[in-house]
This record gives sequence, C-alpha cells and structure tokens, in this order.
Amino acid sequence: MVEVTHGGSGKVVAIVIAVLLMATAGFFYTLSSLQNPTNHDGTDTPIEGIDAPIHIKNDAEFAEQAETRGWPGNGIQLDPYVIENLSIVSSDYCIEIRSVGAAFIIRNCALRTTDSNGLALYLSDVHEATVIGCRAEGGLSGIELFQCDRCSVGDCKVKYAGFGINASVSLETVIAGNTVGNCTFGITLCASNLTHICNNTVYHSDIGVMAQFSYGCFLNNNSVTENVNGIELQGGCANWTVSNNKVLYNLETGLKVHGAASGNIVYDNSLGWNSGSNAWDNGVNNSWDDGLSGGNSWSDYSGTGFYAIPGTANSIDHYPSVLA
Repeated sequence: MVEVTHGGSGKVVAIVIAVLLMATAGFFYTLSSLQNPTNHDGTDTPIEGIDAPIHIKNDAEFAEQAETRGWPGNGIQLDPYVIENLSIVSSDYCIEIRSVGAAFIIRNCALRTTDSNGLALYLSDVHEATVIGCRAEGGLSGIELFQCDRCSVGDCKVKYAGFGINASVSLETVIAGNTVGNCTFGITLCASNLTHICNNTVYHSDIGVMAQFSYGCFLNNNSVTENVNGIELQGGCANWTVSNNKVLYNLETGLKVHGAASGNIVYDNSLGWNSGSNAWDNGVNNSWDDGLSGGNSWSDYSGTGFYAIPGTANSIDHYPSVLA
C-alpha cells in the first residue's frame, strides 16, 4: 500500500481583501497593516527630497522635460530617454508617467512618498519602459504599472508600501531581482498576463506574492520568507508555472491556490516550516509535480509515498522529497 502523507496542520487561513476601486492606480484594497512610510530600518541611507517630482502626461511633455532637465536620449528604442540618479520625496507621486509611446529608462532613483495614498513610481499606458536599480518607499504603491506592455522592473528595493510592486491590466511584464519588504502586499498582479516574476526576495509582508485573473505567468527562483502568507494564486489565475521558489517560515500558508485557479503546475519548490500549512489547493486541475520525476521538497514529508496537498482539490505531489 502506498502511504499518503498530509502536509501541514490542515488549518485554513482566510484573508478577506475587499476590492474598493479599479482606476488609474490599478486595483485598490483595504490595507490591513500599512507601515509608516517614514520608518527606516537602518539598511539604507534615508531618502531626501533633493529633486523635484516628475509628472508627464504625453510624449510632448516628455520631450519638453527631457530638454529642460537635461535627460539623455531621444525617446526611440535605440536611444531611450534616461531618468537617473534622482532623490525625490513627495506627498503625491514622485514619478508619474502616463500615455507615452517614447522609450525610456528610470535608473538608480530614490523615491519616497509621505502620504498613504501616494505612489512613489507610477507608469500608465507606457510600452517597453525599464525601471532598474531604484528605491521606492511608502504610500499605496511603491512601483505601480497600469495598462503597460513589455515593461520591466529589476534590481529595485521597495519597502513600507501598501503594494510593493504591482502590475494591473498589463502584458508581458518582467519583475526580476527585486527586494521587497515590510509591505501589505509584496509583489502583486491583477489581470496581467504572461508576466515573469523571477529572482526576487519578498519578506515581512502580509502576503508575499499575490495574483488575480492573470494567465500564463511564470513564478521562478524567488525567495518568499517570513511573511504572514507566502504565495497566493487567487481566482482567475490559470496556466502558471511555479518552480524553484523558496517558500519558508511564513506565519500562515506557504503557497495557496484558491478556487477558480486552474491548470497551474507547481514543482521543484522548497516549501518548509510555514506555520499554518506548507501548501493549500482549493483550485481545479493543478499539478504539484512535473508529471515525470520532479515534485517539491516538503519539510513535513515523511519520506514515504505521495504527498497530499490539503484543500478541496485533493491534489497530490507524486514525486515529493524531504526538505532538510
């Protein structure tokens, strides 16, 4: 007889998040534990308001400000505008760019918003923009992408925001190599298909990574540790590949697949020592191994037989291993 080991304690953790508004800043939720945006943990120098905020509403404004402020580039793909090495503090938006076709890079900027409804960096209806090496602190969102295509956020540090990095109604976004901590929601997606979330570190947040209504995304090689809940794929998430992530020491569920999330494949992850349960699956037709020989490593696996995933889906990891 094959032994089936049940993971975790079987405790169900319900986090009720009320959707209040979907508008220019993407999707808005009740923020359950918004941190003080002026707090500082000593790991970085404080962000100071040395430079003026940036507000751009169209290509003509971008060209005008580039000339006035001396930004290099001319806005084409081979020679994008470059906004770099700025330090901005604002009660509203630090950098706001909307409705532009110009190519641009935002690099090595330190941004802090002092109001709980502010956004450190907000991009809306832009295409192939790159945000790299920036710091963002405070406000409703640290880095917010709304209705953007083929944009990337890389090697950024985000702290003390409601949403650390959020992409809403966006396509082919890359979120890679970032460090996000002390946020209500670390990295989030809403209706953002074909997104790649890889090589990020998310810690000390209510939910480390959360997604809704997003199709065909990749969640790979991330460290999601010491949050309340680690990773949540909520309703409308389908055909995700979730692999090689470390989901450890979260206070409740490590990796939870909600109802109406379907066709996702979860394998080669390290799922361990999450207090409520290492995983939970209430979805439909989700796979917890690669179908060949690769399952996940579990801190509570007995070492014998299959590993049953708690939840209504009755999912099984057919190739589990012990996480030492």
